[in-house]
Amino acid sequence: MNSMIWTSLGADMSENNSRVEFGGSLSYKEFIRFQELLLAKWNKSYIVYPITALVLTLLFSGGQVLSSLNMFIREYAYWLLIFLVPFVLSIFFRKRAWRNIVDVQGIISGELDCNGLSWKTSHGLAKYAWNELLRFKQADDMLALFYTKRCAFYLPRSFFRTAEDWERAIDVCRNNVRAGRLG
Repeated sequence: MNSMIWTSLGADMSENNSRVEFGGSLSYKEFIRFQELLLAKWNKSYIVYPITALVLTLLFSGGQVLSSLNMFIREYAYWLLIFLVPFVLSIFFRKRAWRNIVDVQGIISGELDCNGLSWKTSHGLAKYAWNELLRFKQADDMLALFYTKRCAFYLPRSFFRTAEDWERAIDVCRNNVRAGRLG
């Protein structure tokens, strides 16, 4: 699908090395990856839920679970099952949020250049100068460009035509965004 997007954009990147164009539509897997990139490393469900279940097991057992391993395991499993409900619900709501974003934004296109970021959706165009972007986070397959403390533009690897464009986008962001200035 992204090859059709680039054909319609008609981009010729060999002319200007300081400009990197991108385009595509966010997949569900990329949406999940972007959300993970926004969270603090400790704030993952596979860390928070078991630790919270352990604390609740110890708090609400009245000290009795420490006398028997079987009782401890049963109480701990009880709390883990309680946390299974919000985990399953979060999967449902995450899929719903992804569908809403894709429906509203449609195909995204834009560019990174010496002036900043241009982000175009089916409903409008946003332009941010480099000094308006607070920081960026990079993963193997995703860039997040923050324009507020908790809001960011997402640039998955699939939005770029070639590996060279992806690497240039990383370099442009690294050289222009004030890293780590979120306070």
